[in-house]
Amino acid sequence: MNVHVGGIGSKIRVCQVLIFPPFQGRGLGRHALLTVYALAASREAIIEVTVEDPCEGFQRLRDAVDLEWTLLIKKPLSLLKDSMGDVAGGEAGLTLAVSDINVTQVGCDLKIVPAQVQFVLNTIAYRQLLLQQQKQQQQQQKIEVIRIGEKRPLELEPPPVENGKADTLCSDASSASSVLSSSHPPAIVPIVSVTESWKKFRLGIKKQLLKANGDLKGLKKSDMQKELDVMYKESETRFESCCTKLYLWK
Repeated sequence: MNVHVGGIGSKIRVCQVLIFPPFQGRGLGRHALLTVYALAASREAIIEVTVEDPCEGFQRLRDAVDLEWTLLIKKPLSLLKDSMGDVAGGEAGLTLAVSDINVTQVGCDLKIVPAQVQFVLNTIAYRQLLLQQQKQQQQQQKIEVIRIGEKRPLELEPPPVENGKADTLCSDASSASSVLSSSHPPAIVPIVSVTESWKKFRLGIKKQLLKANGDLKGLKKSDMQKELDVMYKESETRFESCCTKLYLWK
């Protein structure tokens, strides 16, 4: 359905995507929605693709397709390039992912609504943090293996000997100890934890949720925090579901 916006252009409004049961699970819904986005991208008069009151199943489909569409379109990715790098190693990615910066600009390129653009940015940051956390865990495991396999230098004490030979044996013992010490593995520099990045990410998401649900400000602080915790868990589940669905498509 085309909805004309006076003096600006028109919007494509998608009501639902219906796939009959015998044909479900084949990616037809995904291809249908991607085709709509491709059509919108090919027509300058179309400024946005919206969805009218999506059901839960269609919203999951939409989330994954919006993420895939963002990865397919190269122009907005140039804006997100820094944020898709080492998110846990720098704050630029998290700042972009959990703020309103560039949401409007990226939305114009993708032709999807700002709320979905923000979701895509958040999902990218979430996925990058998970990958960084997995990488850190692997490094920690390697460190533990190295530590377990370490052999400390032996302290060699010369046995009782006759006078005149003690100095020679002591010298040999010192040389052996020196060789073992030189073969000792170098100190391992501790890796940077992603814990602080996770904290900043959660805080950024909660700020978004509070902004979108202004009525929460009327609650007591403790009640507001409980509500935000529940809403964050729901958002995190949504991020994970989107990443999983897109991975299965690949």
